[in-house]
Order: sequence, then C-alpha cells, then structure tokens
Amino acid sequence: MKHSMPFFLLIIFAIFCQPTNATIIHVPGDSSTIQGAVNGAVHGDTILVAPGVYNENVVCSCRAILLTSGYLFDHDSLTINSTIIDGSGGDALFLSGGNCFPEDESLTVMGFTIRNSTNGVWKELADWYAEPRSKSRICHNRFIGNSWGIFTLTWDFCVIDHNIFINNMFGAQCWGGLSLMTKIPQPPPRMTIVENNVFSFNSEIGADAVGGAIAIFRDNVFSYNRWGMAKGYNSGLAAERNIVYNNAIGVYCEALGSAWEDLGIFLENNIIAKNDTGIFIYGSGMGDTIIRYNDLWGNFDRDFIGCPAGVGDTTWGTNFNGTPCDSFYNITKDPLFADTIDFELRCNSPCIDAGDSGAPVPESGGCRIDIGKNEFSYIIGDVNSDFVIDIVDVVFVINYLFVEGPAPCPYHSGDTNCDGIVDVQDIVCWINFLFCGSTFPCFKR
Repeated sequence: MKHSMPFFLLIIFAIFCQPTNATIIHVPGDSSTIQGAVNGAVHGDTILVAPGVYNENVVCSCRAILLTSGYLFDHDSLTINSTIIDGSGGDALFLSGGNCFPEDESLTVMGFTIRNSTNGVWKELADWYAEPRSKSRICHNRFIGNSWGIFTLTWDFCVIDHNIFINNMFGAQCWGGLSLMTKIPQPPPRMTIVENNVFSFNSEIGADAVGGAIAIFRDNVFSYNRWGMAKGYNSGLAAERNIVYNNAIGVYCEALGSAWEDLGIFLENNIIAKNDTGIFIYGSGMGDTIIRYNDLWGNFDRDFIGCPAGVGDTTWGTNFNGTPCDSFYNITKDPLFADTIDFELRCNSPCIDAGDSGAPVPESGGCRIDIGKNEFSYIIGDVNSDFVIDIVDVVFVINYLFVEGPAPCPYHSGDTNCDGIVDVQDIVCWINFLFCGSTFPCFKR
C-alpha cells in the first residue's frame, strides 16, 4: 500500500498534463476512412487505425499528427501485417510539411503494411522557400510491392527507421532539392536519416540519396537488391555500420559534379560482402571521400572500383587485430556471420574490435567498436564466457599461452590491458584485479 499514493499521483499527472487540444481519432470508429480522419485532424492529434485493408490514396498536408496502427500499443508485428494501406497504383500516403508546422511538432507514420502503390509514402515540403523546420518520422512499417516504398523530395529533417522494404522497385529514395554545400560527415540538421531498416529483393535500389540530398544510412541491412545503397549527383552520403550483402552492386556512388558541388562520401564500419561489385564510384568530382574501417569480402567482380588511391591496398600493414589492411584500415576478410538473416558475428570474426578506434564503444562491446551492424557483446577478462571474471579465466589463458590450449574467443576477451596482444602482461592484470583490487586499464562490463 505504501506505493499506491505515488502511483496515483503519477496517473493524475499523466492525465492532466497532456495537451488539452490533442484528440485520438479512431478509424473506422470515428471516421470510416483514413482520409476522413486526416481531414478532421489538427496539430497534435493521433489517428489510430484498426486492422483491415484500406484502399486509399491519403493526402496529409501541413498536419503535425501521429498516424498509427495498434502497433503503437502492442508492438506486435502481426498488427503491422494486418493493418494495410493499399494504394491501388496511386500514392498510398502523400505527406507535406514546412513552416506550417508548429515548433517542435512532427508528423509520424507508424505500424502499417503499405503496398501496391506508385509511392508508398511521398514526402515533400509544402513551400520550398519557407523555413524548413518541419520534422517527420516514418517507422515500423512494411513496404511491399510498390514502385517506390518511400520517396522524399525535401530538405527538412526526416527519419526513416525500423521499416522493412521488400519486393519494391526502389526501397527509399531521398531527393534533396537543394544542395547545401556542407560536407559529409558533418551534415546540417536538415537531412534524412535512414537507420535500422531492412531492404531486400528490391529490383533497383535499396536506398539512395540523389539531387542535392544529404542522407545518413546507418545500421541497415541491404540484401538481394540490384544496388544495395547509392549516392547520386551533387548529394552527400554518410553510411555507417551497414550490412550490404549479395546485391549486384553493394555501394554505388555517382560523382559527376565538380568537387565543390558534390557533398562527399563517407563509408565507415560497413560489411560489404558477396556482392557482384563491392564499392563502385563513378566520376571524378568526388568532393571529400572517406572510406575507412570497412570489410569488403567475396565480391565477385571487384571489391573497390573508382576509389581514392590507397583504398583497398591491404599490403599497407595490419590493424588492431593483426589483420592485413590498407592505410585506412579497410580489410578483406570473411566476416564469419553466424547467420545471413540477422547477420550476427561469430566470436572469431575478424570484424570484432576492428572498427574506428575513435568511436565510442557500447557497454560490453570489448576493446573497440566492431565493423558491421551488430556489436558482438563480451566482457574483457571473461575468456570462458560464464559472465564471471575469476581464476578459471587465468587458467584458460595460461593454457593458451603455454600448453597450446584454445585461444580466447573473441581474442580480445583475454586482452585485459587492450594493447592488442594476449600475453603474460594480461595475466598480471588479472592477478591485480582478482587479489589487489585494481581494475583493468580498459575495463568495460
């Protein structure tokens, strides 16, 4: 009973501190169509759509609303699969914004299957010359059988995340409209972020930035498309921690403009494997091009085409793991996926601890960030993976060093001082940790 009063006060706070003009409009309860609900909505409203098939071409202009299925509450993929907007050959959703949006208000579309459309979602500014302060998010949707899953023609802030794009012509195509002359990887706040999506079996391109767009692609999977991801003319692309697997061309970048027009290419910590061609840069006006800490392996034709000098020349030296790499720490080794669905890494993957040495390391991420989408989780000092650091781990490493026992897996779980080598100095660190109360020099739980 002693917790009931604070809980009661929390409920009262949640009820009375909501915006007074926000309304939940139910489809089909309050409106038989999504379009009717949109027409009656104002900034801050939520349109909650029940499962069913809605054969509509919805236009949503200058409304900062939340358009969602029941996925908002149940987080069930079956709700996404059963709440369907069918464009019947037209645009399923046409969204526009601009400075008609109130400050700090956004438009969100969440939790639908969007199919059979020219554009599953067409997103653009209502006024190209207005202050581009509108924000939008398109998330947790499934795009299937559209010409374009998402087509953005805008230079405001747009986030496209946690969607699945399958069997479209183009997954997500991001047009910028205006080149802002700002170099990647420090883009301005007006950009498109494409993250944590899956792009598979799209007949043309998984996702691309073109026509002055500034886009960040990170933590996505691009598999079995014609081109995985691409950058068109006079645009900027920063691609980080993506899996690009079994496409005709993994990464295609046009660099046809002059260097001052092109906004640059930044590719870091990506695994680009089993494509016909890995990275293909076409043209000489590349602007700033940075390609580093990637793993390109098993690409049938070539790993690197048209890239700057030194990229792909793995005779330069070795990386933190002792793997041959070029001067930008790109490697060409089998990433050793545990599977090709989630693309998790095996414990002996050469991509573990091979990423950018300056990037922050996630909790239980080891000595350094990994190459690829999925960070392999381990604890430094726990070489037998029992989640306890004890004398058993010391015995394991002694056997490895002196009795030809198996190596720690991952290797750097035994590298307690993070100098890149498992040796006697690491045993000293263990002893000091276990019996003298000291910590490992780079200890991360």
